[in-house]
Amino acid sequence: MRTVFTLVLLLSLGLVGCQKSPEVSHSVEVRFDPPSPPPTYYEVFRSTRRGYYEKPYIRRLEGTHFIDMNVRAGETYYYCIRSVRDDGAGLHKSELSEEVKAVVPKP
Repeated sequence: MRTVFTLVLLLSLGLVGCQKSPEVSHSVEVRFDPPSPPPTYYEVFRSTRRGYYEKPYIRRLEGTHFIDMNVRAGETYYYCIRSVRDDGAGLHKSELSEEVKAVVPKP
């Protein structure tokens, strides 16, 4: 059974640093609606190559929102989510969600 997620990507851009040489910091905010019934947790996958997900980027996310602070200007990132349900007899994992793309702007 496929779990469908609606992922909303928000790119945020902030200035950090001193007066003479400010640095630009980037982050990608990912929000999604939980399936019904809600799972025990989620696994988040991230890649810089479309469709290539080797292992979870976040192994256990217990909410439906996270901010990826480990992104670089000018890079493109792809994200998918998988729900995991622990019913006491074992772990049940959904298929990966649809992929979403985030392009981090250059400074």
